[in-house]
Amino acid sequence: MRLTDQQQAVVDHDTGPALVFAVAGAGKTTAMVHRIGRLVSEGIFSAERILATSFGKNNQRDLRQALTRWPACAPVQVSTLHALGRNIVMAARENGLLTTPQSRHKTGKLDQLVLNIALGEARRRDVPYKRELNGLDRQDFLDYVGRSKGNLAYADLKSAHLPRSARKLASQAEPPSDKLAWYLPLYQLFEEVRQAQGWITFDDMLLTGWELLQRFPQMREMWQTRYDCVLVDEFQDINLVQSELLDTLAAQRNYMAIGDDDQTIYQWRGAHPRFILDFPKRYKAATYLITDNFRCPIGPLLLANRVIAHNQQRRPKQLNLTKGFDGHLHITPHSNVEQMARDIVAAAMAEYAQGRRWRDIAVLVRLNAQTPHIEQQLIEHDIPYRVSKPFYERFEIVTLIAYCRLAWIEQQMRLGKRLSSRQRSAFEQAWRDTHNRPKRYISRDLHDSIRYAVVQLQMPFTDALRTHAERVSPYVAESLDMLADDMGWLAQQLEQSAEITLQQLDWRLQFQMYLRDSSGNEQIGDGRAAGVAAFQLYARGKGTLLQFMQHIRELAEHRNLQADSKIDALTVSTIHQAKGLEWPVVFVPHVNQGMLPFTGMTTFNLEEERRLFYVAVTRTREKLSLHLLRDEDASQFLREIDTKQLLHEIKQWQSIVDTARANGSLPVLQGRDAQLLAQLTQRYAQQRYFQHYCTDGVQMAQAVVAWLDTQSPRALREQGLNSADTDFWRTLANSPQ
Repeated sequence: MRLTDQQQAVVDHDTGPALVFAVAGAGKTTAMVHRIGRLVSEGIFSAERILATSFGKNNQRDLRQALTRWPACAPVQVSTLHALGRNIVMAARENGLLTTPQSRHKTGKLDQLVLNIALGEARRRDVPYKRELNGLDRQDFLDYVGRSKGNLAYADLKSAHLPRSARKLASQAEPPSDKLAWYLPLYQLFEEVRQAQGWITFDDMLLTGWELLQRFPQMREMWQTRYDCVLVDEFQDINLVQSELLDTLAAQRNYMAIGDDDQTIYQWRGAHPRFILDFPKRYKAATYLITDNFRCPIGPLLLANRVIAHNQQRRPKQLNLTKGFDGHLHITPHSNVEQMARDIVAAAMAEYAQGRRWRDIAVLVRLNAQTPHIEQQLIEHDIPYRVSKPFYERFEIVTLIAYCRLAWIEQQMRLGKRLSSRQRSAFEQAWRDTHNRPKRYISRDLHDSIRYAVVQLQMPFTDALRTHAERVSPYVAESLDMLADDMGWLAQQLEQSAEITLQQLDWRLQFQMYLRDSSGNEQIGDGRAAGVAAFQLYARGKGTLLQFMQHIRELAEHRNLQADSKIDALTVSTIHQAKGLEWPVVFVPHVNQGMLPFTGMTTFNLEEERRLFYVAVTRTREKLSLHLLRDEDASQFLREIDTKQLLHEIKQWQSIVDTARANGSLPVLQGRDAQLLAQLTQRYAQQRYFQHYCTDGVQMAQAVVAWLDTQSPRALREQGLNSADTDFWRTLANSPQ
């Protein structure tokens, strides 16, 4: 495979630390595996003494597959970072340095088991935060634990008894917010239980692996002498514990990190641009740039360059064009979200009618809350699609639907109807999904007692709530009475407007506030609250609440049938989930201020939001279509770059090249076109395209030089062209064809 000069420079790096900034679509994996192949074939390092690691399993798989063309590289250890930590833990057990037995439980489920035991122990000890546990969002808490461990934030730093060098890096964990201050003591109890059992959860693989290397010099020496060369892909995604584990392992300092700071979009889980940006200074590393983009046509590429240049915390660089002037960039305004969804799906159908497969098309959203209207249109047009979770199965929407189901059951029982077996099951599930959402401090026993009264005694739900309110503490009694009032009210609203009723239910429950306050992750909490607001908007014009619930049920049934019978499917994905992937056709809806960037959080990181947009627009291989609401402010990412001028100049550039090539095999440029070609190439710094990737670049250059010869130096300066620009075209015009 022919490498570019930039890739070859990386491949030629022999020893010592190095950092590779590789832009989106730059073929960084190609450079990485070719370097490994060369190091092994030339005997610089033995294959078994090379470690190639990355953030996720997909990257690991791609690396391993790419290395198969070099049979001598079979012994190279290709590993995820978590697997690397697990190997260190296993080696410590084999050497008697870790005496706790290996758990028979699956590592991925250990954290749930530890939490179960910790919750039981918390109740047994009658901890001060005992009531809070009745409304615990288990996954939210475990995410907090995972983030803390990834940032070397200990539940109880003093009791960890770390060596002095390790204490300089570690910190005492902080609770995620004042309202969730009790997360910290629960984290401490969680760790107490885990350590008593001697269990290593998924998050502990890295943390314990790092600890073992810090505590035991013999372990550290064994692992530091195991590898002569360490390469790390997707370096922009690592967190603190991963950074420090790799630092310890790469003692030989034949350490190459590969990544793109402009694609650091996981700061909420511990990644940060500083790890990659500080690498050259920390290791006195050689720095390489791979900037040729082999994915995007000119429109998306120039848009990405213009947008990301406004970030301050980055290594200055840009995407260089290789694919030429085909492709499309469209920005389309719409009157409302319903029309936006209809137009996006209609455009997708047009692509399919022209021979695309559904899997060639993706709709990328900033928030899951954006998908309801799009999913409805896809389902109604019988278009198969893949989404991580349909909108009606997401936490916040499931809860609202459950409230509506409880209200319908209340209505039926008030009419004197007995619950059928199916209705009893429906009630039980809905009651589980709502009893502590928002938090009412309803204990497990109280929950079960109310369930028994409704299911077995056939007592209307609101009667059961009020009856039990007479037997509990005043605080819980007040919550039960309020819930009874809300359910009585909602049961009378089933024939009223779905949108208005859901808005009023949200207000009565203060549901969006609860979602924000109950999450230890601001992005998740605000995203869920946005999902509630979007669900209310989605209900507009869809009849009564009962009719709307029937509509949701029909969508789910249709979706289930579709999911079972189709393979080729359109992708609906968040931008976060789309990183590392690409499609020929990409739609990005709702590119408006407030959504992209998403400003609904109390604090939001504008530069990370800009990186998200950059990731979104660089997913396409051919067509990028941005959609926005006409009556809302366009995203500042579009406004700050003068999008109108950009689109105009892209069309000019495309027209110039098309016109030049329309005259036969050799391009012909008139004076005005030659002038514009020179100016646009200079303005957008795309000289590398004409030098390395344009098949008729020499002829283009000769046409530009013919125009340059008609201009005075002063006239060229007035047109924005300096001597370096003119020298480039003259040199290229005289180069071998």
